[in-house]
Amino acid sequence: MAKSKTPPAAPKKTASRIKLRLIKVPVQAYLEPAQAAELKALSDQTRVAQQAYIREGIDVVLAKYRRTDK
Repeated sequence: MAKSKTPPAAPKKTASRIKLRLIKVPVQAYLEPAQAAELKALSDQTRVAQQAYIREGIDVVLAKYRRTDK
């Protein structure tokens, strides 16, 4: 009699996992070669996706130039 394999337990939906599933819009950007190399090195060193750093940088710029008189 063969043992039946049980499927692996589904990962719990934590706030961070849910956040990753939010809809994202693709955007294309061109970086200077030095920027691309430094970003890749940082990503390799920290094991954080380059996309995460790019999104964080955009948040910083948007906060800097955000209009407060809306």
